[in-house]
Amino acid sequence: MAEKVNVAESHPEQVELLKALLIKQIKEGRTTQGEILENDEITIDWPQANFAFK
Repeated sequence: MAEKVNVAESHPEQVELLKALLIKQIKEGRTTQGEILENDEITIDWPQANFAFK
């Protein structure tokens, strides 16, 4: 069974909330409470995550 309907288009506010959460998690190096952690340096091309590093 595959997804056939892109619900992101009908819920842009939810997309923005989830995008903001993902950016926060990447920048803080964690998804749980606690001290902010440093991420490893990204040494490869990662175009899917470019939005998080602007």
